[in-house]
Amino acid sequence: MDAKEFKELIGKYSRVFSGKDGDAVMADLEKRCFVHSTTFNENHGRFGFNEGRRSIYDYIWNMKNKRVEQDEDLQRTYTPNQKPKES
Repeated sequence: MDAKEFKELIGKYSRVFSGKDGDAVMADLEKRCFVHSTTFNENHGRFGFNEGRRSIYDYIWNMKNKRVEQDEDLQRTYTPNQKPKES
């Protein structure tokens, strides 16, 4: 995915998760994805699952709020087959 496609994707997230409906969905996800509570669980599998939920919420929130345009790590996360830039 090139930079132009990535910026277009950011715009799509912003459109989908904006407005009354988008705010309601984000509020629901906020409750379900441990945004204001700990993900800790003594069961390591459940703990990892809870962290995954929070991670997805964070990704959506970042994409929705256009805080990622310069974030190469997030773009690489979205396109996992992309090779890291060599220094």
